[in-house]
Amino acid sequence: MGAEKRFEWWRGIPVGLLVCSAVLPWHAAYSQEQPTLKELRAEYAAKYESAILPLQASYIKRLETLRDSLEKAEKAEEAARVDLEIRRIKRDVKIEQTRLYSEGKLVIIEATYGAKDRIIDVTEEIKALQNGNSLEVEARPSELKVRDPIFGVRKVLTVLYCYDSGVFTASASDGETIVIPKKNE
Repeated sequence: MGAEKRFEWWRGIPVGLLVCSAVLPWHAAYSQEQPTLKELRAEYAAKYESAILPLQASYIKRLETLRDSLEKAEKAEEAARVDLEIRRIKRDVKIEQTRLYSEGKLVIIEATYGAKDRIIDVTEEIKALQNGNSLEVEARPSELKVRDPIFGVRKVLTVLYCYDSGVFTASASDGETIVIPKKNE
């Protein structure tokens, strides 16, 4: 009996009116012409460049000043942590800028090859192997045209890339092949 009384307020309202009151506000919002994805991305890119990018640049400069003062004070461990933060932010900026402008394209952001503490940057080598909007590369020094960074240890090739405005990572151990784009991208 209590449950019936709680819902009695709507029983007298015609069903069509209930449906219209729920659907019309939604329909009105979408009956106006909506911007395209490309237009929204352009708007975001403009706002990113005018507001967020200057903030990040200012933060990086302040971090660099802090790092330099820590190095002068011979606080190497703290300076190394600050330097790591600077590199992380610069990488994030690079990723975001690449993502904004890579619509429909494959863009290699970063590539590394190695193991343990012997990891080398192979970004330029991977870019040279890129074939338009695709990449197929076997993880081995001879294919990458680099020296073996750590002989006798299984190494990993990792590629950070942007494809059609999405950011992805592909990895392969020695002898395995990376194929970009993957079938589900």
